[in-house]
Amino acid sequence: MGNAGRAVAEVIKNRFKVKNILVVCGPGNNGGDGFAAAAVLGKEHNLTVCLTENPMSIKSQIAKRYFRQCRKICNVDTVVNIEQLLKNNELIIDAIFGIGLNRAPEGKYAEIIEKINRTRKPVVSVDVPSGFPYAPAIKPDITVTFHDVKEGMNEENSGEIIVKDIGIPLNAQRETGTGEFCLYKVPGKNTHKGENGKVLVIGGGPYTGAPYFAGMAAYRAGVDLVHIFTQKEAYHTLRGYSPLFIVHALADDVEHALAELLAQQKNFDVCLVGPGLGNAEDVMHLCTEFIERAKIPLVVDADAIKLLRKAGHSSDVLVTPHAGEFYELTGEKLEEDIEKRGAQVMKWAAQLGLTILAKGHVDVISDGMHACFNRTGNPGMTVGGTGDVLAGLCAALIAKGCTPYQSARLGAYMNGLAGDVAFEKYRYGLLPTDIIDAIPQVIRDGLEKVR
Repeated sequence: MGNAGRAVAEVIKNRFKVKNILVVCGPGNNGGDGFAAAAVLGKEHNLTVCLTENPMSIKSQIAKRYFRQCRKICNVDTVVNIEQLLKNNELIIDAIFGIGLNRAPEGKYAEIIEKINRTRKPVVSVDVPSGFPYAPAIKPDITVTFHDVKEGMNEENSGEIIVKDIGIPLNAQRETGTGEFCLYKVPGKNTHKGENGKVLVIGGGPYTGAPYFAGMAAYRAGVDLVHIFTQKEAYHTLRGYSPLFIVHALADDVEHALAELLAQQKNFDVCLVGPGLGNAEDVMHLCTEFIERAKIPLVVDADAIKLLRKAGHSSDVLVTPHAGEFYELTGEKLEEDIEKRGAQVMKWAAQLGLTILAKGHVDVISDGMHACFNRTGNPGMTVGGTGDVLAGLCAALIAKGCTPYQSARLGAYMNGLAGDVAFEKYRYGLLPTDIIDAIPQVIRDGLEKVR
């Protein structure tokens, strides 16, 4: 945070010849970056810190520390006086929201953003324009962003983008971590049934537990609806597992079944294909045709993975193979060396035009342009069904708005953490249902750390 504040202050000093500066700070760590910048700039400028919330609402200890520093040398005011403060100052620093924002600004925050946008004075945003990527969002002249440009940022929505190194090590980019929870979309207070994700699962046949585990994981991850389309012999069994699922029996005729799935897809945000399918020829043909013609994002797992070696696809695809399934998909064995494995997975993700989450003691994730590693999880998770839980988590996260690559990162991290929570209690006797039950705790703890 200190490095971030100094980086913003350096840009201000080099680019602007002004005396009166206003820093508008939210209660999170983006506001903390603003406090840190104010602590530097306040030594040479007439600087006012405008708080969007009461000082008691500042969330992290480090942000509180920088607030104590800057209040010794800066004026402190509140958004009650935002209009007068905008008039009195020559430059506005926007430090309201960072990359953790998961819904459009509402209420007073929307009003603050709109008032800042109406000023004709220069605006500098810290890390990302507040509100980004939603609307309303600040329209700055300059955005000082840290480590790297964030996905979706461009000159139109962020002004001139200046990237500053603040000491984040390379491994922070190459390894999953707590920051993945910034990707999790928390429901707004006015959302309705279905707006938090609808998942279609094509699975079940000889193995009915797999779609059950995947569907329950999706529910525990926060989606609103899960529908399972399954073979007729599995229909009654799956209906009896839980009243939470809406279960449909696939027609015996492949063309009829395909037409129904293609017609139904418009009602869902994502489709998970594969858990428990088996290898019956007619089912494999049905899934191949659906993968090639689907228009919604797909998560492809288990028995359906090998279909991607020959099948094309017309939508975004995340595939989740273990070592044996990776061989079926690519014809190559996964490299033992983790760095070589990362390069290998990235090569095949690029070649196949999809995102790969290669499961193992270290998960390797790539969209063909980036590769990262997930190290959560434990040896107790070799029990059958944990892969189905992971696939359901990833499908849920896509349904809630993540890209396939984002969902793979957060899904793998969450799945391993939930497994670690279950392992503390059950050790080597843990079950996939134990992992599912731990998902809400993992989400709660993760969101607390990034908010």
